[in-house]
Formats: sequence, C-alpha cells, structure tokens
Amino acid sequence: MNLPEKNKHLGRNIALISALVIAVGSVLPFAGLKDMKIYGLEVDGKITLFLGTLIIISLLFKKIPKYISGVLASLTLVLAAFDYTKLSETTSSIKETASNPYMTDVAATIQMGSGLQLIMIGAVGVIVGFVIHMIQNKRA
Repeated sequence: MNLPEKNKHLGRNIALISALVIAVGSVLPFAGLKDMKIYGLEVDGKITLFLGTLIIISLLFKKIPKYISGVLASLTLVLAAFDYTKLSETTSSIKETASNPYMTDVAATIQMGSGLQLIMIGAVGVIVGFVIHMIQNKRA
C-alpha cells in the first residue's frame, strides 16, 4: 500500500514541529513569583534547548537513525517532568513549613511557567511523530 505523497513524511513533520516546540519552550519562563520570572535558559532550559536542537538535526539528516530522535525526546520529557516535580515539591514544602504568613503568601504566588509545559508537550509530540514514522516505514 503506497501512501499519498502528502502523508509520506507525516510522522517526521510532526516530530520536527514538536522539536521546535521544545526549543521555544526552553527559552520561555519555567516559573514565576509575582513580578519575577525564571526563564528556561537560566536553569535546565539550556539542556532542553540542546536536546531539541539535536532532535531537529537527527530528523533532518537521513544518515542518522530516526530512533535517536525518540531517545532524545524521552530524555527531554524525563528532564522536564523532573523539573516540574521539583517545582511542585518546593512549592508544597514552602507551604507546609512556613510558620511565617508571608512565606505562605510567597508559596501561593509561585506559578508554573509555560516553558516546562511546552517542553513536555513537544517531547510527547516527537515521540508520537517517531511512532507514526516507524508505522509508515513498515507499510512502505
């Protein structure tokens, strides 16, 4: 069964767009506290930006096995989930141990930035794109 030409690279295109989402999420805020924001490049966003760039390179060059993009996306997802968990634990810890009412107010104002969420969405998208690509190649 031959795939229509427009669907031939669907999995790879989904993965490429998702890798760009990882790169964009890496420079956006990871967390915020009132008027202060912590941008991705100030913390682990450097690593996720690097991984996102490697994913894009692995998808664009035919000589690089495509499973590399899936492995890199999995690493990116684990790192972003770890950062998300640590931020959630820190917020909960501040709320629980705060004997000072000001600290409780501080914990209440800590917000998750859009960067981590976009990185996780992008990593899942790359994995989905990789799976679609593998299914399409088995049919071809």
